[in-house]
Amino acid sequence: MSCTSWTLQDLIDIEKAIATGAMRVKYEDRDVTYRSLEEMSRVRKEIKDCLNPPTDPGASPWGGRRWRVSTDKDLG
Repeated sequence: MSCTSWTLQDLIDIEKAIATGAMRVKYEDRDVTYRSLEEMSRVRKEIKDCLNPPTDPGASPWGGRRWRVSTDKDLG
């Protein structure tokens, strides 16, 4: 499933199911029965990763670099 199809409500729904021990989750337009808690945990991680992707330093216009600015003159 692509990242664009997951919602925050989907994450809430799967977390509720995991907390209660349910293996079946009703998403907006679909009903899914999972085979194991491990499978549900993998899907929960996928949803979390899609909703909050890790930051990529290479995607920064600065190339992930830090810049330090200093001056020889006392401006204070």
